[in-house]
Amino acid sequence: MRGTLDRMVLVGAGLFAALLVAIAALTYRNTSQLNEDARWVAHTNEVLDLTGEVLLAIVDAETGQRGFLLTGRDEYLEPYNSARKRLEGLLATLKEETRDNPRQQNRIAKLAEMTAVRLAGFEQAIELRRKSEQEAQAFILTGLAKAQMDAIRELVGDMRKDEHDLLRDRQRRTSLAYQTAVTSGLVTALVGLGLVAAFVWLLHRSLLARHQAAVILHEQREWFRTTLAGIGDAVIATDTEGNVRFLNSVAQELTGWKEHEAEGQPLGLVFKIVNEQTRKTVANPALRALEEGVVVGLANHTILIARDGTERPIDDSAAPIRDADGKTVGAVLVFRDITARKKAEEGLAERVRLMAMSAEVGAALTQGATLRHALQRCAGALVEYLDGAFARIWTLDPEAGLLELQASAGLYTHIDGPHGRVPVGKLKIGLIAQERKAHLTNAVVGDPRIPDQEWAKREELVAFAGYPLTVEDRLVGVMAMFARRPLRPHTLDAMAAVADQIALGIERKRAEQEVARLLALEQERFERLRQVAAASLTINSATTPTSVVDVIRAEAKRIIGTTHSEVSLQSEEELPADALRAALIGRGGRLLGHIHLAGKTKGDFTQDDKAILIQLAHMAAVAYDNARLYEELRESDRRKDEFLATLAHELRNPLAPIRNSIHVMRLAGHDRATIDGSRAMIERQVQQMVRLVDDLLDLSRISRGQIDLRTEPVELATVLTSAVETSRPLIEQSGHELEVTLPQEPIPLVADPTRMAQVFSNLLNNAAKYTERGGHIWLSAQCDDGCVTVRVRDSGVGIPTEMLPRIFEMFTQVDHSLERAQGGLGIGLTLVKRLVEMHGGSIEAHSEGPKRGSEFVVRLPVALDLKATQPAAAGGEHAAPRSNRRILVVDDNRDSADSLATMLNIMGNEVRTAHDGLEAVDLAATFNPEVVLMDIGLPMLNGFDAARRMRDQPDGNGMVIVALTGWGQEEDRRRSQEAGFDHHIVKPVDPFALEKLLDGLETTTSRTLLEHRSSAAN
Repeated sequence: MRGTLDRMVLVGAGLFAALLVAIAALTYRNTSQLNEDARWVAHTNEVLDLTGEVLLAIVDAETGQRGFLLTGRDEYLEPYNSARKRLEGLLATLKEETRDNPRQQNRIAKLAEMTAVRLAGFEQAIELRRKSEQEAQAFILTGLAKAQMDAIRELVGDMRKDEHDLLRDRQRRTSLAYQTAVTSGLVTALVGLGLVAAFVWLLHRSLLARHQAAVILHEQREWFRTTLAGIGDAVIATDTEGNVRFLNSVAQELTGWKEHEAEGQPLGLVFKIVNEQTRKTVANPALRALEEGVVVGLANHTILIARDGTERPIDDSAAPIRDADGKTVGAVLVFRDITARKKAEEGLAERVRLMAMSAEVGAALTQGATLRHALQRCAGALVEYLDGAFARIWTLDPEAGLLELQASAGLYTHIDGPHGRVPVGKLKIGLIAQERKAHLTNAVVGDPRIPDQEWAKREELVAFAGYPLTVEDRLVGVMAMFARRPLRPHTLDAMAAVADQIALGIERKRAEQEVARLLALEQERFERLRQVAAASLTINSATTPTSVVDVIRAEAKRIIGTTHSEVSLQSEEELPADALRAALIGRGGRLLGHIHLAGKTKGDFTQDDKAILIQLAHMAAVAYDNARLYEELRESDRRKDEFLATLAHELRNPLAPIRNSIHVMRLAGHDRATIDGSRAMIERQVQQMVRLVDDLLDLSRISRGQIDLRTEPVELATVLTSAVETSRPLIEQSGHELEVTLPQEPIPLVADPTRMAQVFSNLLNNAAKYTERGGHIWLSAQCDDGCVTVRVRDSGVGIPTEMLPRIFEMFTQVDHSLERAQGGLGIGLTLVKRLVEMHGGSIEAHSEGPKRGSEFVVRLPVALDLKATQPAAAGGEHAAPRSNRRILVVDDNRDSADSLATMLNIMGNEVRTAHDGLEAVDLAATFNPEVVLMDIGLPMLNGFDAARRMRDQPDGNGMVIVALTGWGQEEDRRRSQEAGFDHHIVKPVDPFALEKLLDGLETTTSRTLLEHRSSAAN
């Protein structure tokens, strides 16, 4: 029996030893597996961190590049260059860390390629920005950069998703290995206890042995309980129904339940857990372990609510308990209080956050383009890093004693309203500035300095911190923040340090802005001087007074920067109170007017503005005088050109009937009536040409725009007949049909017959020229209410509607093919209009449009004296008068002298001719003429000197010396009178006027000082 027992003991000892070896091997295996799984979890986290850092580096590079694109300043490229340097090392490290993952290796290669492309895009945009902001904007607007970044984010997202999948798998395996190790330890311990009990049972096969085995089993159970009770973590064991069967002391302390109270209670009642943030109940991991049969870990941010309501953050896991057959017989829940760890983590995170806030504030104050922009970033950093409700920063205007709100972030972002400008000493902000002491409270509701308590409650505001911003005891502003949770002491300390940072930043920014302002002011002055110099060229290039006024108004408005500029040529004018004015002083100190500006776009007018305006006014006055003189010269030249064009136009009109009449006289033979008619027509047309030559000689009056009318009583029919005679050759040449309709009764006018004939012949000529061959022309007259209306209508090309208002302007022509064929200077209708108006009449043009013909309507006043005599007929026979005088004709133009001598011989006079001054003086001494008709412009001796010598001859005072010359100015008449001429006749001489002159001479000739014009034979 003993031998058997010994063998059984030996066998049991062997089995026990084998079990210990197996337990050691299993423990080693579980531990190794646990370490390996933990290493892979850490490795996966490292890969995730690397992918995040790669993406963050690319984003940092893009942020730096965008800052440079927006500002063009190289300091914004510092984060870009730093990110580029990090990227290469990060990609290499990431590739090394994922060498065991071919799929990730392929993605890393693609990521490196896409990163290189994106960096090249960054470089291209930077280069374009260095060239031109518009080119860079155009490149960005292509959307290529966004597409590349989206692709990179998508690729990195895929990598991170795979790593997260690996992480979850490895965490699951790690947890499983841990639970397996714990479970196997527990199971092996239980098995060991069983074997020990069996071993003892083998040693004691008696009742004592049974009793002793029971005692041993009790002791082992107590040992297990003591062991669990001695574990630092809390342990709760449940049955398969989820009811509590065991709590160790740590679990009792954390849950607030005693073991005997909790035993048999549902686990959810004893172990009550919620999410820290959402406060929602979290699924119990032990119950999940029972249901799913797997190890279950707690979610992050889990809070255990004890029986007395105490809350503690916990973590750990639960696992199912299985028997030897693998059947789940319960669950074990292991958890621990992590309050201390969480506080440590929160403290570390708080320190990191405060350091980041300080760094962000420093960066904002050094990188901000403007003070307001920098302070806005500072306010945003306070809200972001301190979880504030809203933060604001004011700067002090020391002169006004006001705090001006410069930045607002968080709940309120506006900078206007009642807190936009706070007087020092008013409201809580003004009191902080006045006392220069921080105001700190974690009880906003109830704070007497927070007047709107209802608002504070509504917004759930808890804390307020306001700091005066001072530099060396000088107040520069106030910083304040509201928060929805209490502010801890170290947070307040950090805010105080940030307040000092911001105060120094405000001081530095203001100094920088003052330097920039002074520099900008100098640059503005230089630019204004450059603009004034450029404006001088523009002003002096203006050629008319109006353009000078327009230019100076525009330049002054642009250079000084106003909304209104005006140039007044009045000596006095009401001006707005804020207007700036400068006088325009011309040559000789003459006041031309004033230029005034109003509505300064930036600030008020300065002394610089006044000096610039005076300089511009001086330049404008000189330019205005020059332009006025130039315009007067141009106007004078224009009048001269207009007169010459008028003369040329009018001289050609009489030539057609003269030429035709000469040809008719050649063909008429002895047809006396035809010859007399042609001669009368020639006389009329020659008379018209003589009058035109008279106008040419009277240049002084023409230059002043004065053309004298020689009005006389005349019938309208006579005028129209003369006009038709002038225009008929052109009408017949063009194959037109002319229809004339005149009233039966005579229509008397007081008019210049030549000018009125010119008016209607011009209209008839235009009708002929602007009507296609074979057209129809109507000339009609109608008398009504003391006014006669003459209409000239044609079936020609017509006048476009847009041309009708300008048809009477100088040099206006309608662009038609017929017009181009006929030619013309475009002055005829201008002359017509002026001549009609000078006669007290009016003219209108009508047309229904192109190819619809045109009509010109002339209205003239009818003479009131119906007994006006008709002009004496020029035609018919004239009895040759017999004057029987000795006459000397002197002219260097032999044809002129001989033709005049022939006419005088026919009249019964004895005539001699001379062709220079000396010959005339000699012939006068021998011939002893009664009358001398002598030109002034003679060769050898001019007419003035020849007349003086003739007067010095013995019988010189008995001669009647008549100047017969082409010089007809008043000065010429005065000089001829001083030289001894009795009369002054302008060529060509009117035969009837000469005949009247000779008839009027007394038998005993005496020297007379009369003046005569051949064109005024009345």
